[in-house]
Amino acid sequence: MTCLIHKNEIVCSSTLNHIRKSKSLILQGLENCDAGDVLILGGGKCTEIPVLELSEKSNKIDMVELNHDSVFFVKNSYKVGTLNCYHTDLTGMIDQVRSSIIQILPFLDDPNSCSEAFAYLLSNLKPDFWYPVNSGRYQIVVASCVLTQLQAYVRKELEQAFLQKFPDALQVLLSNKTWLTGCKMFAADLEIKFIKYLNSLVEKGGIIYLSDTIKVSWLNESDKDGYFFTDGYWLTIDKEHLTDYLSLNNSVHTEERWKWARLEKEGNFRGRLYDVQAILYQVN
Repeated sequence: MTCLIHKNEIVCSSTLNHIRKSKSLILQGLENCDAGDVLILGGGKCTEIPVLELSEKSNKIDMVELNHDSVFFVKNSYKVGTLNCYHTDLTGMIDQVRSSIIQILPFLDDPNSCSEAFAYLLSNLKPDFWYPVNSGRYQIVVASCVLTQLQAYVRKELEQAFLQKFPDALQVLLSNKTWLTGCKMFAADLEIKFIKYLNSLVEKGGIIYLSDTIKVSWLNESDKDGYFFTDGYWLTIDKEHLTDYLSLNNSVHTEERWKWARLEKEGNFRGRLYDVQAILYQVN
């Protein structure tokens, strides 16, 4: 369904507004528990995470991040003695999938069989989540806009391998029903396992900040002066609400939603409009 959006609304939904809201909600978590040890999962460059404020009120901060450039940036931008950065794959599945690709790809001679094989590979992957060396637990865990990225990194490895073998057949993969179903089931299963993993990282009474871009719409320039328009949206995760993933021993302290407009041109589109959901919840 086409929806008109005034450009003033886009201005109010800027990246700066997204950063401000994210930081504010994370800092609320400090008010609900004793900030002993803090864990940041997949924080990127920590643009939307109040690292300095967290460091002032915690014993230490551990950060787990896959991207080497982001780890380098954080280490050099935040001169905090209690900050430990771990450059590693949070799910432990990227090395698994790379190893499997090396083993099976030479024997796959056509795009359709490769699509089917890659779908089967996805269905058999098991996460081996990162845990601290001392097996300790944290008082606060921050997972900001990471839930939707977990499956994306794994899927990207397979798509890149497919294109290296069959450079002109990407559409075969993207239209293969077994592959599409496999991707959907893999993502849904990984999301549930990730929330259970989050709960296992905090001590009783600990706080988890969980946020993500749940809905996405393409922004288009409108003929009507002062407006953009969108043609509907798509869900980025299996469930429509983050709270649907929580268990009975989780109690929600705060739940917020806001719009986030990223005006970065992509093809014929002017940018993207995200519906962000964020929750602070306690593990009892």
